[in-house]
Formats: sequence, structure tokens, C-alpha cells
Amino acid sequence: MVKVRVPATSANMGPGFDCIGIALGLYNYIEIEQIEGSNIIIQNNIRTQNPFSVENNLIRCAAARVYEACGKPCPFFYIKEKNTIPASRGLGSSAACIIGGMVGANKLLGSPLNRSELIHLATKMEGHPDNVVPCFLGGIGVSYWDGERVTWSRARLPQGIRMIMLIPPYTTKTANSRKGLPETVSHKDAAFNTAHAALLVASLMNGNTVSLKEALKDRLHQPYRLPSYALPENLFQTITDMGALGAYLSGSGSTIGVLADKTAPQLESDLRAYFSEQNIDLQVKTLRPDISGAVIQNDYRKDDHS
Repeated sequence: MVKVRVPATSANMGPGFDCIGIALGLYNYIEIEQIEGSNIIIQNNIRTQNPFSVENNLIRCAAARVYEACGKPCPFFYIKEKNTIPASRGLGSSAACIIGGMVGANKLLGSPLNRSELIHLATKMEGHPDNVVPCFLGGIGVSYWDGERVTWSRARLPQGIRMIMLIPPYTTKTANSRKGLPETVSHKDAAFNTAHAALLVASLMNGNTVSLKEALKDRLHQPYRLPSYALPENLFQTITDMGALGAYLSGSGSTIGVLADKTAPQLESDLRAYFSEQNIDLQVKTLRPDISGAVIQNDYRKDDHS
């Protein structure tokens, strides 16, 4: 059996629509083994009984893609998941399942696929690389998918950066959220996002945290998505007035990502108090960025699947 640890990710990062994401210190743990008989899926110690759910389990489907890519017949799998990444909240839970399944299956086969091949395969399944790349590699990933191949680079993180994630109890489906985005935008808005995405990457790599508040501004997706959430008007301004380096909509939502420095503990406390006063139900969680990405923790045999 192979055990893989995969991080949550926060993508889109303001102007970085479909191309900039960061790995977070919040993890799913996936155990996967090739077995005889039939597929077995254990999610958070609960065995999935629905045959449709078992066959369409995202980890199993991702593992099957690796076997197919390697020209191998797909076996039955024993898969055990311990999930701590909230699903459908803009924290990359689907990318974590895909990367975990593919990395585990590749290891079971003797690691025939290299890093580039796995990233390509995972992006093809996910549909965009902004969660896939940081989930696999860790840190901040800047990437582009042309429909055939992924080109990526990693951006260095300023020392001491913390991420405070504001996680609502309600979920969001990315496919539904995308339906509200316009087919075209003005040249002015395109130029705005180009400049701000470049400023964001440069600010992160140079450690210029003063520029992050401006660099995280966006005109491609956040203005169209934020109104659908029950959040106070000018929330991002309120958050930065409290001392945050900047704020943005994580993925397609519903989570809000907040960049902070050494003042993160006090900022977290202030945010909790603010949302309590506003009677807004949010989980406020401070996380360190993850720099390791998907990690195979150990290989071992497990003979008892009861």
C-alpha cells in the first residue's frame, strides 16, 4: 500500500484567474493498494456502499487514468481517505483527490510517469492547472494550460507569510460559478488584470508585501462571483484595514483567502470578533503555506481490509 499526503490549495489568487495558486498546510491523506475482487472505498472511516459512488470515486478514477496512460489494465483498488480539506469551498479538494490518486497509482506501478507527465494528466482531468501545480509541487505555482500541455513555474514566498482562510459552511460548484462569468471583457479590464497579475508575482518573489493589497485586485472573476455570497460590502477593504496584506476570493469561492504577516494571530482574533458581531458564520483558520506538495509518506502492506 502507498500512503500519500496532499495539500489544500487556494487558486485564482486575485488577478491570477486559472493560473496562480498556493499550497496550504491543510491535508488529505490517501492510502491506495491494488487488490483482487472489487473496489473498496473508505472515507473518513466510513465504507462507501453505493456502487455508483465507488466506481466514480475521484481518487479511483484518477488512479485508473495513470494505469491507462501506462498501457496497463486497471485493477481493483482498496482506497482509504482521511479528508480534512473542506469540499467545494475553493480549497482544491478535487485537485487533492486527483493528485493523490495519480501519485499513488504511479508509485504502485514503479513510477513510470515523470513529474511533467503527471501534471499534464492531472490538469487534463481537472480542467485547469492553478490547483494542480501547487498541489503537486508545493509553494506558489504559476501555470498555463493550452489544452495539450502545461507550462509552469514556482514563485518564491516572502518569509513569514501566513494564510488566514475564511471558510463559510456553504459550498460552491466551480462549474456553476463559471456560468456567471462573461464570455468577453474589455481591453481595459484585460490590461488591468495583466498588470496586476505581474505585480502579484513580482511582489511575492521580491518580498514586497506592501504591494499585495493592490496586486490582488481583479476584474475578471471576483466582481461577478462575490455578489452571490452573503458577505458585507467592501469586505476586502475592511480586512486590509484590520492589518491584512491583502484578500481575495479563493478559487471560485466560497472561501476568502487573507494574506498576513507576523501579526496573523492578532488579525485572526480580530476577524473572529468582526464576523461574530456581523452574525456571519465563518470558520477562521490560519495556515502556513505548504512547500512540499504531494508527499509519499510510506509504502507498506496491509493484509486486513475489514
